[in-house]
Formats: sequence, structure tokens, C-alpha cells
Amino acid sequence: MGEGLEVLGGRGGCGSGGGMGEQGNTAIDDRQSHDLYSEKQCSPMSSFNTERTFKTTQEKASQACRYSLNEMQLAIKHDNGTSFTANEKFKMLGFVYPAKIEVETKSDAQGLKVLVRTSNLGFGPIQGGHVKGVAETFLSKLQFKLEESTSEAGITGIADELQKLAALKEQGILSDEEFAAAKAKLF
Repeated sequence: MGEGLEVLGGRGGCGSGGGMGEQGNTAIDDRQSHDLYSEKQCSPMSSFNTERTFKTTQEKASQACRYSLNEMQLAIKHDNGTSFTANEKFKMLGFVYPAKIEVETKSDAQGLKVLVRTSNLGFGPIQGGHVKGVAETFLSKLQFKLEESTSEAGITGIADELQKLAALKEQGILSDEEFAAAKAKLF
């Protein structure tokens, strides 16, 4: 699992002949970095990147991503089933700019990897905290939805097994004791 908080901003504006400042890194924690200046972008921007791997299918992950984005009341701008882009609605409350979230899902040997990048046009710790919070909220809702669908599948599986056992008992294949033992094993 990798995470990174990046705040980009330039000094002197675009094309001002240098003055972009020097590269600086300040550790936020062992998985995150705070990059104060970058020659790649001139406008102030806060961004946060993270990834998490889940044991699930692409279809379930896509459904859970849509659910999570809708739960957060984000406006989905792009959805092709494996990648999503959404924006927060602009609100004049507080001191944060609306965030943009980009989600990409990829299968690998460990499961389904979910890559999340959030960004906004703000600069500083408040904006950086906001984009990190949006990413973490999304991943929390995604994990909840995936666990919920897994537990529902488990309950359905137990109910199916009970029906099969009851049918075997009714057919006389299982005795009352064998049925009780098999039923106890399920629970």
C-alpha cells in the first residue's frame, strides 16, 4: 500500500525565467511526502495518491466504486467500469476548494488494486488535508461496501447449504443426528 501527499506550487509564475524554487521534501510519515515545489506545474495544487488491494472481482469493485462516489455526493464525470473521475460540488463553506478524485482499478496477483488520486487547486496544509480526507473517505466507503457484499454472499451461501441439508434429510439420506451435526458445522 503506498500513499503520497503532494502540494505543488510555483514561485514567479509560468515562464518567468526560473524562480521556481528548489526541490524540498518534508516527511509527513513513512509512506507520504510533501513536495513543495515542482517545475512540472505552475499553478498551486494539492494532491494525494494512495492505493489499496482488495480480494474481489472487477464487477464488484466497479459497483462499490459507483456506490462510494454516489454516497459522497460527488458528480461522476467519467466511468468506464475500470476507471472513474468525479468532482466535489462547489460549496462556499469553510476554506477548502472542491476536490477531484480519480480512481483506477487493476487486477494483479494479490487481488484487485484500487489506485486513488485526489487533487484540488488549493495550496497548504488545509487543502492537503482535505484532498487526503476525500481519498480516505472514499476508500473507507469502498471497503465497507465490498465487505458488506462479501458478508451477504456468505449468508446466502449458508442459507443455500441449509436448504440442501434439509432436502437430504427429507429424502431420508441424512438422519436427524447427521442433519444436526452438519447444521452445527455450518454455524
